[in-house]
Amino acid sequence: MSKKESTVPTLCWGYAGIRGMFQTGGPVDPPPSRPEVRDKTNLILNYLPQDMTESELHRLFSKYGEIRKAKIIRHRDTGISCCYGFVDFVSERQAAAAVNNLNGYETRGKRLKVAFARPSEYENTNSCLYVANLPTYMDEKKIRELFAPYGKILDVTLLRHRFNNKFRGVAFLDFELVRDAEEAKYGMDRHMIKGAFRPLKVKFVEHAKSGPTSHYRHKGKSSTPPYKRRQRTYDHHGSKRFRDSD
Repeated sequence: MSKKESTVPTLCWGYAGIRGMFQTGGPVDPPPSRPEVRDKTNLILNYLPQDMTESELHRLFSKYGEIRKAKIIRHRDTGISCCYGFVDFVSERQAAAAVNNLNGYETRGKRLKVAFARPSEYENTNSCLYVANLPTYMDEKKIRELFAPYGKILDVTLLRHRFNNKFRGVAFLDFELVRDAEEAKYGMDRHMIKGAFRPLKVKFVEHAKSGPTSHYRHKGKSSTPPYKRRQRTYDHHGSKRFRDSD
């Protein structure tokens, strides 16, 4: 069966032995069916009362076991609750007990929705985020400071114009932990920051299949000889592509 060629603009990227792509807009075919992936101890909570505090949240869920972390996601500018958050238990059994007992629980006129968090659209084992619509005055330090409250960031890669090296307002952030990346995605997607013309767009990066050098991603190493490493190029749409060195 012949496959229909896609006309959707695609941003191709790669660093430290990893390659991937991110579709920038337009219609796409439905993704192939894959088994559901979920975090076994981390719960996502929706419809929290807006005035609920993290200490209240901790007390409510600690009845079912020991909690590593309880966090309510808040608007960065106002500090007002976004009415959802995360609770991470020490064991799977404790997390399952909390889901069974607190999903649908009513408090202050709100009915909680409690479920296992899914690390990404499919499998977010890379904990890497694509961030667009950043103000062009920002540099790596400012971007790190913006996302640092969500967890340790291993790497920040800024996308720049080929000819003048100016920042294009797009960056890739690689977090140490998947759950920190997930919280950053929930907390910063559609967030408006000073100097920006549009709200931030924060999504998980969909990795292409990793090659044999993928385990060097955080150390910036590659087993490929320098003369064969992939070099950045840009097409006429400004999309990053890579070619092998001669």
